[in-house]
Amino acid sequence: PVRELDAFCRNRVCTDTLSVCDTEVSLQGVRGNVIRLRFKLDPQTAQQAGVKVFVGNEHETLIYYNREEKAIVIDRCHSGLPLKGREENANVRRCDVGDLQEVELELLLDVSSLEVFIDGGRQAMTANVYPDPEDQEIRFFAENGSALFKEIEKYDVVV
Repeated sequence: PVRELDAFCRNRVCTDTLSVCDTEVSLQGVRGNVIRLRFKLDPQTAQQAGVKVFVGNEHETLIYYNREEKAIVIDRCHSGLPLKGREENANVRRCDVGDLQEVELELLLDVSSLEVFIDGGRQAMTANVYPDPEDQEIRFFAENGSALFKEIEKYDVVV
C-alpha cells in the first residue's frame, strides 16, 4: 500500500505472537470493516492457516496459506451476497507462493473491498465482498496442524 495510508491509521492494537492449533482465535481489539491488518504467518504443520475477516453470524471471508496448493487463497464462498462472473470459480482466488517458512501479509479492508499484499507487495490480490454491515469480527485459524502468527498489528483507517 502507499505510504500515505500511514497518516490515516489510528487505534493501534498489537500482539507479538499467537499460536493456533486446529481452531480459530479472536484477539481483543482486532475487529472492524475499515482496517489495516498486518502479520507474519509461519504455517508450521497446518495444512491451511490464515485469517477470517468480515465474520458475522452467517458470513466470513478467508485469506490463508494452503500447503498442498502452495498458494495464498482468498475464499469468498460465504462472504455475503452471492458473486457471479465469467471466471471458472468467481468465489476463490489463488496466488502461487511456493513452499513457505514464513510469509508477511498485509490486509486492507474497506466495507466491501479487500486488498491483500504478500511479502511487502511482491504480490497482491484484491476482491470485492458484500457482507452485512455488522460482520466485523476477525479470527486467526489453523486447520490440520498448528500455525504461528507473529507481529500482529491492526489499525482503524480513519479518513
